[in-house]
Amino acid sequence: MNDVLCLATGDTYDLVLKTKITAHPTTRAYPVADTLYLVPIRKGGVMEYLFFISDTLICEPDNIYSYANVLDETKYKRLVAYHEERRATFGYGKSAPYKFYFLELKAVIPQPCIKKYVRVSAKINLDALNL
Repeated sequence: MNDVLCLATGDTYDLVLKTKITAHPTTRAYPVADTLYLVPIRKGGVMEYLFFISDTLICEPDNIYSYANVLDETKYKRLVAYHEERRATFGYGKSAPYKFYFLELKAVIPQPCIKKYVRVSAKINLDALNL
């Protein structure tokens, strides 16, 4: 499997790079097939980094703190940092479960790719990134 999930991250792009976590509501139309890789898309459709998805978590944002004994300490701290900054600056939208992706940097895309008109998400083949 070498499909890559590309998520438009909008204003949360820098937060994703800082915490290595991104999230989306489970109620939105995202590709349903599991993939091993994720590329956050910066405004303008720019793709700069390829991440390996090391783990996922589906939960209500307000229940994040109940995972202190479920996640290892490092992942829990990253999740809390992501949650607190997102809640304070961007919010989560409607109350719904969110799918959180824990990311590990896999590669820097040699020449940033442009994927125009991705409003929410798309799947591409890893070969299309020329890595």
